Amino acid sequence: GEITVILPPVMDREGGGFGTRVSLRGERLLVGAGSFSDGTFTGVGRAWLFERNLGGPDNWGLRRTFLNPVPSSSGFFGDDVELGDDVAAVAGPAGDLTPAISNDRAVYVYEQNSDGLDSWGLVDEVLPNPPVAGFGGNIQIEGRLMLVGDGPGSSVSGGAWLYERFGDQW
Repeated sequence: GEITVILPPVMDREGGGFGTRVSLRGERLLVGAGSFSDGTFTGVGRAWLFERNLGGPDNWGLRRTFLNPVPSSSGFFGDDVELGDDVAAVAGPAGDLTPAISNDRAVYVYEQNSDGLDSWGLVDEVLPNPPVAGFGGNIQIEGRLMLVGDGPGSSVSGGAWLYERFGDQW
C-alpha cells in the first residue's frame, strides 16, 4: 500500500512539473521537473534528491536541490534523471560548447561526498560527440556504466551513447 506522498519543497511548489521524471535507488529518490519555472526563466528545470529517514523515521527528507548550471528559458534541466550507487545524473542544457548549437544537451553528474559528507557536488558534464539536441532523453546507470539515449528534438535518429566511469569522470 501507499507509504507516503512526496511533494516538492514549499519554496518550489509553484514552479510545476515535479515528478515528471523519477529514479529510485535503495533509500534515495531523485525527482526531476524539466518544465519547472523559477520566476525568472520558464522551463529552466530543477531536480531534487530525497532520502528515506532523513528528518525522522520513514520521512523522505530533502537532501539536495539541483539547479540548472546553465539557467535559461526552455533549458529543461531534469527532463530525465537517474541514480547510481553514489552518483546522480541529470539531463540538461549543455554549457560551454564551441561551436554552440541550438538546444545542445548534456548530462550533469553529481557525486556523493565530492565536496564533503553528503555534499552531492557536480563532478562531470557528459557531452555527446558531436553535440546532439536530444541527448539525455533517457539515462540508465548500472555500476560503472552509464547509457545515455536520445530524446525528443534529436537531430540524430536513435542514438545511444555508452560511458564508463573512471574515478569521478565518465
